[in-house]
Amino acid sequence: MKKRNIVYIPTIHHCLEKRDILENTLSKKTVDQYFRDTNKFWKEVDDYIKKINVKIDRIFFESWRGNEKEIRSARKDLGKKTDRFTDDDMLFIILKFNEWPDKISNIVLDLIEKGAVLEETESNELINEHKKINDDLINFPKNLDKNNNIANEHRKKLNENDFVIKQKRDRYIAKQINNNLLSGETGILFIGRAHNVLSYLSDDIEIITDSNISDMGEKIVNKSFKH
Repeated sequence: MKKRNIVYIPTIHHCLEKRDILENTLSKKTVDQYFRDTNKFWKEVDDYIKKINVKIDRIFFESWRGNEKEIRSARKDLGKKTDRFTDDDMLFIILKFNEWPDKISNIVLDLIEKGAVLEETESNELINEHKKINDDLINFPKNLDKNNNIANEHRKKLNENDFVIKQKRDRYIAKQINNNLLSGETGILFIGRAHNVLSYLSDDIEIITDSNISDMGEKIVNKSFKH
């Protein structure tokens, strides 16, 4: 049996859709610098993928819930005018306009053009559940009395739920990779640094990664969010 490989890209989020939230907690200067840094990060990722010169057979991308589901949803949202587009056209439209900045979209589209398959990576149910918890945490009052035991218990419970649902997502993503990456194939996994998918991968899957990308992402996050 030929070995299976996964190229692991520990990503940082571009957060275009969360810019207003970031600017509520960080200075505009810090947010602007973060976006410049994330653009540099994704250029580094693009250069790395081209440099390793490995044929990528399957793409697993955090939050991607499957071509057919995404395309069906997009057609419904955009209306009948999308009927003239092929599924490949719709995939392009989704990647370009569904919160994925150009640099990220172009990396994925380039891999698809070279023959890679964008696999269903996540569960829609788990994504929605996690989003609700994240929204509750983001909207949680910041200036509550530290002695407010009820509020503190609620925040603690939200954090515990966040950990549990993230673990469920990681197990689901790993299962998708384990089940869909075939013998002799190489996949690529784009997943946020806080996730722990690698722990749940089958033993026969060899991990390919670059410490420079990981270090770069960590420095950007630490510079922007840890004071």
